[in-house]
Amino acid sequence: MQRPLPPANSAPAGPPPGRLAELAAYAALWRYCLARLGMLRLPPYQRRCLQLFLDGAAKTTAGPGLRAAAIGALAFGVALDALASHAGIALRVLLLAVVCELGPLLAALIILVRVGSPVAGDIRLMEARGEARALHLLGLSSHAYAALPALAALAVLTLAFTIHFELALMAGGIAIGALLLDQSPLTLLGRVALLVTPADLLYTLCKSAGFGLAIGSVCVHQGLRPGAGHADLTDVQAAGVMQCLSLLLVLEVLLAWLKYGAPLPGGA
Repeated sequence: MQRPLPPANSAPAGPPPGRLAELAAYAALWRYCLARLGMLRLPPYQRRCLQLFLDGAAKTTAGPGLRAAAIGALAFGVALDALASHAGIALRVLLLAVVCELGPLLAALIILVRVGSPVAGDIRLMEARGEARALHLLGLSSHAYAALPALAALAVLTLAFTIHFELALMAGGIAIGALLLDQSPLTLLGRVALLVTPADLLYTLCKSAGFGLAIGSVCVHQGLRPGAGHADLTDVQAAGVMQCLSLLLVLEVLLAWLKYGAPLPGGA
């Protein structure tokens, strides 16, 4: 017999829970997933994870690349103009403001809208479509099947899409920089490579993976909450988007403060 996930089944239907109850529900979700992390080695969970990743990649890689290139070109042009043609400073500003901060956040927002919200709706409809009962008959936990692959797929997808998005950002910035500075793109690319530090790369990668886990947590939690299936599908997706927006902004501010504003140990 499968053990039910506390956030999905233990809370009675009624008014929205308070903030503390909501945090407790997320804590229960993470305890549940961590206790069953080994299930991801099983073929059904791996197939589900791969399916979610490929579906999400198909939804996100088509159009945003050109928009990212345009954003990178605009950001570099503005930075170059504001810094009186100091290309080195402009490149560093572009790396910090766009690649380390704006890029991961924009990529996460695209993942949220195009992938995360549909995933929450898909989880909500599992019961209505009879998938939960079919999984139970196969000896699989419907809650683990819904939660674990979604969390893993969204974390990896957000990380991969952030890399794709930021490469497009840098391509746009380097292209406009080559025109404005009358330098070859390869020369600017070499300067960018010298300005990127391992700490910048690690910060960006960890941040994007964290954003993916945050999106997955909210969408899974909303999808597994008690409800009426099709009747409240729009409310579930809207609530997931709003909660994700708030959480991503809080994480963005907190991580930026830790990177740029936190005092050094032993400092004044």
